Formats: sequence, C-alpha cells, structure tokens
Amino acid sequence: MNPRYSNFQLSKSELVGNSDSLQITVAVKNTGNREGKEVILLFTRDEYASITPSVKRLKRSTKVSLAPSETKIISFYIGANDLGFVQENNTWITEPGEFTAMINGFSKPFNYKK
Repeated sequence: MNPRYSNFQLSKSELVGNSDSLQITVAVKNTGNREGKEVILLFTRDEYASITPSVKRLKRSTKVSLAPSETKIISFYIGANDLGFVQENNTWITEPGEFTAMINGFSKPFNYKK
C-alpha cells in the first residue's frame, strides 16, 4: 500500500467554550496496487501556554483498510478538554490561545476561547 494524504481541513478556525467541538478531516488514498491498512494520527500543539506542555500531543487515531485506488475521508472531533493539560498544582486546565492541528505533515492553526 502507498497512502497519499490530501484535503486536510478544519470545520472552523475557532473553538468557543467547553461544549464546542472542531471537526478535522483528511482524505487518504491508496495509490498502490495492493490492499492495505493505514493508521491515521491526529496531533495538536499548544502554541503558547503558561507552562510548556509536550510539543506534539496525540489526540486521536484510527486504522483504515483501503483497496487499490480507494480514497476514504477520515474525520476526527476535538473539544476544549482535548486541549487541556495538568498545571503546576496538579489541576487540569484548558487555557485560551492558539493551537495547531496536525496529520501526516499537514497542519492548520485554530484558536480556543473560553
């Protein structure tokens, strides 16, 4: 299998509040001549935080089977809780600010507002 990723998109550029969600999609095509499986990984990065969390954090993953020349659109959803981290006093916090969503070399920025 030879996967090709394309059409990486975010449903919007801003998450607002704790109940909002962001849809992230990517197209994956098998350009090879054999059936195969591919694991699609969604990472996020917090561009500015009060402490330095991990540079890249895995948020979602899925495995898909693709026949030769088959394309599938993969969708992930993330919300405010997915952007949080444990701060110095061991409490969970989601800080407003700039974030980046990343899948297989593609990346797009988005903002979170409380």
